[in-house]
Amino acid sequence: MSGLRRSDHAMSEPHDGLLLNDATVAGYLRSHPDFFERMPALISELSLPHDAGQAVSLVERQVSILRERNIDMRQRLSELLGAANDNDTLFEKTRTLTLALVAAPDLEAIDAVLATELIEGFSADCAVCYFSQAHPEASHPHLIYAESIQEVPLFHLTQGTGISCGLLRPDEFEALFGTRTESEGSAAIVQLGHGVLLGMLAIGSKDPERFSPDMGTLFVRFIGDILARRLVVLATRPSAADES
Repeated sequence: MSGLRRSDHAMSEPHDGLLLNDATVAGYLRSHPDFFERMPALISELSLPHDAGQAVSLVERQVSILRERNIDMRQRLSELLGAANDNDTLFEKTRTLTLALVAAPDLEAIDAVLATELIEGFSADCAVCYFSQAHPEASHPHLIYAESIQEVPLFHLTQGTGISCGLLRPDEFEALFGTRTESEGSAAIVQLGHGVLLGMLAIGSKDPERFSPDMGTLFVRFIGDILARRLVVLATRPSAADES
């Protein structure tokens, strides 16, 4: 509505050669009945009385717009609450895993923690930690000695960011975890150590959507940090079996 200025009273100041008043605005709207269809955002800014029993299309349109906005806001709130609940659950699982790692007295206990609190607790199918700071004979089912971490299967996926989440082909899955899948799986893979590369942790699932490239990595990195620190401390300690 070029050249028109809104006012609560009749307008008498000329603008662009046009004398604006209520009648002029009303005439323009009558001549352009589709105006509010082309400018729907203005509807929510209008203030119109809606007397009981009187049908006012603009008011109904306002209500419709507000209802749509309300639905959208409630949907967003529901998504935020869902994400918050998921994060609470993930935090609790991470807390349980962290406490178990801290309490582990030796590498054998660390291996058991990976089998229970990590694989079972996080609904994964497998997990393996390659570590270079232990003796070769210190390997366990989920804790494997590797002389060179850079030569560990799929280490290249973590180069650059130190972490990788995404799909794995059946042959990649088998190379990393020693378990064959009939179709694509997924994994979260994170380097261990800051400044000095100590190892690599991989968590795998036969579900190709379990670990996706767009997932958050905060908790995975945190688990990797705690695990690396515990392995450094325990790598030089004899296991309970060795002491006996």
